[in-house]
Amino acid sequence: MALVDLVTTVSGTFVGPDSGLEQMRAEVGRHGAAAQAARSIGALIVVNALWLLFAFKMRAGRNWARLTLVGLGTVSVSFFLTGMSMDGYHWPTAADLHDLLPGATQSLLYTGAIGSMFLPASNAYFSGTRHAS
Repeated sequence: MALVDLVTTVSGTFVGPDSGLEQMRAEVGRHGAAAQAARSIGALIVVNALWLLFAFKMRAGRNWARLTLVGLGTVSVSFFLTGMSMDGYHWPTAADLHDLLPGATQSLLYTGAIGSMFLPASNAYFSGTRHAS
């Protein structure tokens, strides 16, 4: 999921005729756009590092990390669905799919991951491991 997030951000910022970088340059100039892109990518790295930390803690049997990932994944999917509804509900055109596909892919991955965290084997793993933290 971190890889999808990174690819989506980099492609949305630097690739394509309607890249976010061009819009930023028009608003705040070349140096301002570079600084904003650097801040955005830095924040993306920090957020994805936290996601990975929580994933490793969950893998170590920490139930609090599993619940944190469920909460963060739920918020992310909610943001995607809210963003889709901002323009009203309509059947997406081919142009819309270019914008919707990365977010939809990420939301499906989150939903699948959340579902797999609560399968019987997963529940047995978390109830069978006892940790101090």
